[in-house]
Amino acid sequence: MKTAIALRHVAFEDLGTFEQPLVEAVYELRYHDVGLDTWDEDGLDAACLLVVLDGPIGVYETKEDPSLADELAFVRKRLDGGAPTFGVCLGAQVMAAALGASVSATG
Repeated sequence: MKTAIALRHVAFEDLGTFEQPLVEAVYELRYHDVGLDTWDEDGLDAACLLVVLDGPIGVYETKEDPSLADELAFVRKRLDGGAPTFGVCLGAQVMAAALGASVSATG
């Protein structure tokens, strides 16, 4: 069975409308709570699909949330390897930053 792991930044976040199509595509769905769960790169890297969900911060706020550094490094490695990865809001920021884009707040 294919596995999709969602990186979750807040407890109430879930895959929402993406869940049903993933289930129909026969993915086993799992969540990894960033900052709470142990960062297990091998386990996370084994996912057929990584979904990086939204959160209450921006990717540039690494001083406020030091766990972003590990997440950025992991996503960078995953993208460099061509592994399927999808980002929603903060997740898209993480992907952009991991690929070298400048991401900042707009006023």
